[in-house]
Amino acid sequence: MTHDEAGHVPDTHEHPERDFHAALARARFARYAHLLDSSIRLPGGFRIGLDGIIGLIPGIGDLAGVMASACLVVLAARSGVSTSVLMLMIYNIATEMLLGSIPVVGDIFDFVWKANERNLALYDEFHAHPYKGRQKNRLKAALPLFALFGLLVIAGIAAVAVIKLVVRIVAGL
Repeated sequence: MTHDEAGHVPDTHEHPERDFHAALARARFARYAHLLDSSIRLPGGFRIGLDGIIGLIPGIGDLAGVMASACLVVLAARSGVSTSVLMLMIYNIATEMLLGSIPVVGDIFDFVWKANERNLALYDEFHAHPYKGRQKNRLKAALPLFALFGLLVIAGIAAVAVIKLVVRIVAGL
């Protein structure tokens, strides 16, 4: 039995049933990502998907898009994608949700960002090289979490400042 540089036994495709299910899961992921991000061709060759169109619905559009994208993350998790890659996928979806929720500019961002196609690339990269780059993916997954934590701290500080200002105004009346 041979081992790769990391000491893992390489996949020799001796499990045709597992390979069939993996190919089926990948095809399902790709089809769903295409539907959500680039299934509609516009004049000039630019492509948009249902995710961006759904995002135009005020109030619930972005949430519905996130729910649809989350299905792909579940599919990736079931196929054995590492936690660090799943975190990157969630980061892509969260970025699309947060920036997509900004009126007008966010709707344009929603059509351009294509979180599901980005997640398909992560899915493919992981399954092509499951042991390669795990440390790099962990770092890439951790940085957005630190940035999100920083934004939450800033938002919390801003909220406290606004509350103090409101209390001063109300107390002064």
